[in-house]
Amino acid sequence: MNAVEENLQSSSNAVARDLSVIISSPVLREFLALCLFETAYYFAYRYGMSFSHECASPFWFPDSVLLCALLLSRPARWWIFILALLPIRLFVAASPDVPQWFLLATFAIDSAKGLLTATILRRFIKNPMRLETVQEFGVFCLFAVLLIPLASAFSGAAIRHSLGYAYWSAWEQWFMGDALAQLIVTPAIFYLVLGSPWNMPLPSAKRLVEGGLLTAGLILTGFMAFSPGFGGTGFAEPRFYAPVPFLFWAAIRFGMLGASGAITIIAFLSVEAALKGSGPFSGQSPADTALALQQFLLLRAAPLYLVAVLIEQKKGDERSLRELRQELTHVGRVTMLGQLSSSLAHELNQPLGAILRNAEAAEIFLQSDHPDLDELRAIVADIRKDDQRAGEVIARLRALLKRSELDLRSLSLSDLVEEVVMLTRTDSATRHVAIETDMPNEWPFVNGDRVHLQQVLLNLLINGMDALAEGADGSRTMTVRAQRDRDGFVEVAVSDNGPGIPAENLGRLFEPFFTTKPQGMGLGLPISETIIKAHGGRLWAENNAAGGATFRFTLPPSEGVSAS
Repeated sequence: MNAVEENLQSSSNAVARDLSVIISSPVLREFLALCLFETAYYFAYRYGMSFSHECASPFWFPDSVLLCALLLSRPARWWIFILALLPIRLFVAASPDVPQWFLLATFAIDSAKGLLTATILRRFIKNPMRLETVQEFGVFCLFAVLLIPLASAFSGAAIRHSLGYAYWSAWEQWFMGDALAQLIVTPAIFYLVLGSPWNMPLPSAKRLVEGGLLTAGLILTGFMAFSPGFGGTGFAEPRFYAPVPFLFWAAIRFGMLGASGAITIIAFLSVEAALKGSGPFSGQSPADTALALQQFLLLRAAPLYLVAVLIEQKKGDERSLRELRQELTHVGRVTMLGQLSSSLAHELNQPLGAILRNAEAAEIFLQSDHPDLDELRAIVADIRKDDQRAGEVIARLRALLKRSELDLRSLSLSDLVEEVVMLTRTDSATRHVAIETDMPNEWPFVNGDRVHLQQVLLNLLINGMDALAEGADGSRTMTVRAQRDRDGFVEVAVSDNGPGIPAENLGRLFEPFFTTKPQGMGLGLPISETIIKAHGGRLWAENNAAGGATFRFTLPPSEGVSAS
């Protein structure tokens, strides 16, 4: 029985492996993708052809499905998608009185239109299925919504004219149907089907509640707008403006994802009303119905997407800038630590050297027949103390080297200044610079990020020591003082008795990449200013009346116990 079970288990494992190999095959994946595309295009084509044949569809849904498929696939495979459409175009939902040449001609026009649009969007937009900037949205609208539909409408109107339809009326219907599909349906596929909802982390409960309320408001106001039981039938009725606040709520709070979802809900309700000839479309001809539907949606979709793209661009710019308060801040820290390398090496060598000497002394004591246990205990205590001291130095280095966002806590300003002065102790001794501190005995805590504020103080102290190296002979002194300003903020002043700042440079100190040092990067002070601003304070510089310069920055006080 065990042998039979083992054989069955082995067989099932082999089948599972074979299925995994088959499913993971690139050829099979491409075949499944093609089948999915065929299915989507079939329903889009049937829905587009469900409108009256007296006028072109107000939305030509197949254009959006084809464009998305081309953008998702490699150009070398495009011919497969184009040929796959031919059976659908020739044999599905075609009226018996429509000649085959007409179907072939429209197929050729739509295929050329999709290929040209996909080629241009791939060329000019980094990710054609993510319209993240106003420029990208402008390119999409210019080519996909305006120029290519406009040009194709001339050919489409010509072949409709050959069937007896008025040329310019057919041109307008063809153009509006193509343009509106690309403006409304294509972004909905980008963001609702192919985009972030399927790979985003689950939003917070608050976000879900907001989205639910927004969706309910859109459905309710859309139903009121297009239901025949709510007043008059003209588009000038106030009820047709009821969805507008919800549309802009979606765009402002949820960006392109929210805007495309919101306009899809309104488009679905309005198209259903148009197909039934109810609400504002009652009693209108098919041509008038299509035109009214197109105008209604166009006037709402275009400004809505513009607002959404502006929101997306603003978020993207803020994200890029934040990644750049972080990268430059990290570079500034590494640069300063390079300048302090000798000081930091000394800070580590002292406890490590003491540990070695104590270990050697303990070894000597242990060689005697009756070692002094009290002495050995004192040696072990010293080793432990020096080990902790070395660990603290390493912890400070790791904190300064680490990339991190602001972590605002209640901090002891005196402890913060003492830590930074300790880091510069060897460097200041080598340069013969005396660093004095003047901190009040009873001092409130400040609200700040320890590592970032250490970086600011380090930068100001190093800059001051560099300035003193250029000054005349004599005593070289730096002072770190703190006091309350008139607004209740804590003001920290880092002063030196050097030559001061040249008047022509005083106004440019905080410009990025401005430096007077041969090896300087010109980033230390701009980064420090950014850090202080992020804390809600400000940083500035001034020359002293008696000589030298002072850099001052303010921090908000924090009444409480240090959380560090």
